[in-house]
Amino acid sequence: MKTDKPNPSTVAGLVAAATASADNPAAAADAAASQAATINVAYHDGPPAIGYFGSRWERGKSKSVSSADWDAMRARADCAPFDFRVV
Repeated sequence: MKTDKPNPSTVAGLVAAATASADNPAAAADAAASQAATINVAYHDGPPAIGYFGSRWERGKSKSVSSADWDAMRARADCAPFDFRVV
């Protein structure tokens, strides 16, 4: 069964979830906490070290990024060649 619930794994989904739950403070707090959550990300293809998204990255070594930054990184056209992945 398909629902019309917002997708909380994207920034737009978090905003929609928070907006939809304006009269539900607990749901709004959950959405805000999800947005602030961090994820470990590493790149797996390319040179041994790169400068990307304002940080120095080493191939195969993870860094902690916010979910909003992860969404922004993946939206860039130059992200795909480095094969960034959640680890």
